[in-house]
Amino acid sequence: MAFFLDLEKAFELASPLAIQAALADRGVGGGLLPWVGDFFLNWTAGVRFQRHLSPFYHHHNGTPQGSVRSPLLFSVLVEGLLAVDYGPSMTLLLYTDDLALVFSRGDCFTRRLLLSLGCTLGATNSG
Repeated sequence: MAFFLDLEKAFELASPLAIQAALADRGVGGGLLPWVGDFFLNWTAGVRFQRHLSPFYHHHNGTPQGSVRSPLLFSVLVEGLLAVDYGPSMTLLLYTDDLALVFSRGDCFTRRLLLSLGCTLGATNSG
């Protein structure tokens, strides 16, 4: 059994401070950490459609869309999810902001989780 999850607006809501803390936890220091911090300061975005440009919006959270650094920085933030021991019956698969929780069959934790989510469990008979 598997659950597939998409973290809605994950890039837009990522905390710059949490990203910097995750980098520091991994030993990033020197001039690189302040450089990453500067990457998040005072960035604005607007939309151009045909010949019209929208007003610019100042962002306080998230990683700038279109930047080649944004996927890497977001991955640093969420890779801690992969380090968690979910037990022998659950595996977490992660690709940027898409997650898959894969459960072993017949596990008590899986059944409790499904019941808490309001799912019904159907019994199957083989034979």
